[in-house]
Formats: sequence, structure tokens, C-alpha cells
Amino acid sequence: MATGTSLEDLTYVGMVGIIDPERPQVEEAIVQLKSGGVIVKMITGDAEKTAKAIAWRFKIYKSNDLSVSGEDLDHMNAADVRDIVSQASVFYRVSQKHKLTIVK
Repeated sequence: MATGTSLEDLTYVGMVGIIDPERPQVEEAIVQLKSGGVIVKMITGDAEKTAKAIAWRFKIYKSNDLSVSGEDLDHMNAADVRDIVSQASVFYRVSQKHKLTIVK
């Protein structure tokens, strides 16, 4: 955070950390889905490192898995999107439009 009337006059006054923790039931839900044969993927607006860290924690992502950004999806045709959706385990920095495309 900073205070001041112009960019040149800004004074650093501190830093704020924000966390949006996962809901407590997420881990159990993922375990149940996987035990039922469901392939779980993560679709989030979070940054790549954040998305991978959370997906790793819940065993959705492994180090050699594919992750795809919303920007990557923007440069793909429909056939490529279908292929990548079947291959990737994490989709990050995606918009609502991307989420709809992935789920379809």
C-alpha cells in the first residue's frame, strides 16, 4: 500500500496479504470423485503457480502434467481445445468464457 497525491509523491506504508482458503470439504469431495472413477481437473482464474500449488496439494496435478492458461486457449481452434482439455489437469488465468468452453 502507498499514500500520496501523485505517483512521484507516493510513500510506502505497508503490505497487505490476502488469502482465499479452500473450503474444508474440498479434499474429501475430490477423494470421493476420484474413487468413483472421475477424472478431476482444476479450472481457476488464479495465477499459474498458485493454481499448480493448490492442485498439487489436492493431488490433481503432478509435476509432469500439462497446465494451460486462458490465453493459450484463446489461440486454439475448437479441435485443439477439445484435445487439450482431455490432456491438461490444470487450467489457470481463465475467464468465465474459458470455463464454459472447457466444460462443454
